[in-house]
Amino acid sequence: MAAEGRGLAGRGWAPARRDGGVRPVTPVRIWLMLTAALLAAVLLWALAPLLVFLALLTAALGIVAALVIALARALRAWRGERGGDAASATAESSEDGRVPRDQAQ
Repeated sequence: MAAEGRGLAGRGWAPARRDGGVRPVTPVRIWLMLTAALLAAVLLWALAPLLVFLALLTAALGIVAALVIALARALRAWRGERGGDAASATAESSEDGRVPRDQAQ
């Protein structure tokens, strides 16, 4: 029984060598690594346009939000210069910018 001394080597998985040597890379392992790299490249090639579109969409929505915030702040400052109405004066005087229920119209 010569196979008894081999341990798991005959079953498709070989433990590390005791002498610290490196197992040779088989053609099957090379084929597996090349196939995995090719599939990863194809997936990246297929998903890149979608990722670029999502990045551009996110940037555009951020710019739109910043413009709306800037417009709201400019309008609030303009209304403050004109004297504004009672609701805006109350909102400006509160800490969080909300009108209390008892003063809301």
